Amino acid sequence: MLVLMFEPSLDHCRYSFPVHFAKINSCIFLVLVSFWLFYGFEAAWRIFIFMVRFMQFESLVYVVFL
Repeated sequence: MLVLMFEPSLDHCRYSFPVHFAKINSCIFLVLVSFWLFYGFEAAWRIFIFMVRFMQFESLVYVVFL
């Protein structure tokens, strides 16, 4: 997947994907901090792991359907 993102023939993917990914990363960070403040570190860590796994699936689908 990394080779696909940085291949020279896919310039539109290389420039649009990091912006989309950065927005989702900031969302994950805000969710992690809010759950950490309200529920404690262990619950926040479990939710973060779940979100990362979901993001990997979403990224794979995003790259496949380009």
